[in-house]
Amino acid sequence: MKKAVKRQQLKRSLGAIGGIVVGLLMALFVHPDGLGQQGCYVLAILAAAIVWWICAVLPEFATALIMVALFALVGQIPAATSFSFFSNPIWWLLVGAFAIGLGMKETGLLKRMALAIVSRFPSSFAAQVIGFYACGTVLGPLIPSMAAKASLLAPLAMEVGDIRGYRRQGREATGLFLAMFTGVQSAAPAFISSSIVGYTLLAIYPEAVQAQFDFVHWFVSALPWFIPMTILNLVALVLIYRPRAKDAATGEVAASSAEAPAPGEDEIMAKRRELGSMSLDERRMAIITAVTVLLWVTQSLHGMAAWIPAVGALVAMTACGIINKKNFGPGIGWGSLIFIGIVLGLGDVFADAGITEWIVAECTPLVMALADNPYLLVIGIALITIAARFLIVSQTAFINIFLAFVIPIAIALGISPWVIGMASYTVINVWFVKYQNPVYLAAFYSVDGKMAKHGKLAEYCVLYTVISIVCLLIAVPFWQAMGLF
Repeated sequence: MKKAVKRQQLKRSLGAIGGIVVGLLMALFVHPDGLGQQGCYVLAILAAAIVWWICAVLPEFATALIMVALFALVGQIPAATSFSFFSNPIWWLLVGAFAIGLGMKETGLLKRMALAIVSRFPSSFAAQVIGFYACGTVLGPLIPSMAAKASLLAPLAMEVGDIRGYRRQGREATGLFLAMFTGVQSAAPAFISSSIVGYTLLAIYPEAVQAQFDFVHWFVSALPWFIPMTILNLVALVLIYRPRAKDAATGEVAASSAEAPAPGEDEIMAKRRELGSMSLDERRMAIITAVTVLLWVTQSLHGMAAWIPAVGALVAMTACGIINKKNFGPGIGWGSLIFIGIVLGLGDVFADAGITEWIVAECTPLVMALADNPYLLVIGIALITIAARFLIVSQTAFINIFLAFVIPIAIALGISPWVIGMASYTVINVWFVKYQNPVYLAAFYSVDGKMAKHGKLAEYCVLYTVISIVCLLIAVPFWQAMGLF
């Protein structure tokens, strides 16, 4: 135990020094052509912050606050720009969604729902993976906010993992988290209504393309990518994260709360019976959750922004006494929300520092060079998107700026802009580093990072991205047959 503490302290000390050294070296010697001094300073500060985050030098939100202060002092970035995301409705949507997760946990509704799910699926790990992947996929077209879907499903997945006896942050729990998360992710490019990015793409396309790609045509055109993506991703999750015999023998599959084997079906049914009938708070919480989800599902009918029902749910839970002074502070995870708000504001910071325009200008000539070969084109668009997402944090900002350059090129070459948008959309939600993906942040912090380690999740992101690109290549002949090339 003492050795582990010393190793952690050494890691933090070296990380603190290393981050400072990396930042200073970049600020002094890294000056790419076309990028101004302000942009260079911002990148140097971000690089130092990433080292600190990796080495856990300070709590994540504390490092983020130091980063913002340095943006202002060294990079001359206004505080209003760095903190811009706190006025974004998505941040308030996350506050409400986190509160719903807390309310479901406090009342016991979360455990009741988890037991109900577990009892209806076979006990095998593969069945659990398929079940949660299906949950993310089915909810895809129904709820436009990917962050809301992920932050609601992640606590449920962790509860199911606990019931099944999967050790938190172990192999099986990580696989279950990824099944839930990639189910939400993979459904997004297939359905316009799954994410704001889909609507953004549709708005960018020329009117003729907008008229061509209604909900059904979009889905049918996406199937050549979506079907193999679903199959290959599920196979990978089951093969990589399935329980191993040696782990069972050493007790690794035991839950975090007790070193006992996973419960059998009779025990699970007994646990359900022990819960008895729903309490008044559970019924209230069930009604609040149902109404909130219903309003999210029917957003296209009433036009109410997703954050309004989420915040309304928070108010309703407070009025019912489900959320109170004792649990509101520690239960919501304000440190996580501060971190999320700052890192997702990096999109405005990069735009203000000229980084976004610099990246797009660097990437456009490469797209033109690849345009003659459809296979090289989709790979090129995907790789440019992945690389740019390390610096252009806002997905909608990247889509808007990048496609503004690329769509005219595609039209001139007789390529449907929809294909260009799809090649980017399928890989835009990477999560190699936390700040890249607001949906990942929502899922990860809705369970306070307790279900899976970021390093292990980032490792799978590599495979997920490769699978996605392979599926783009599989889709090319079908898109050619559809006349999109």
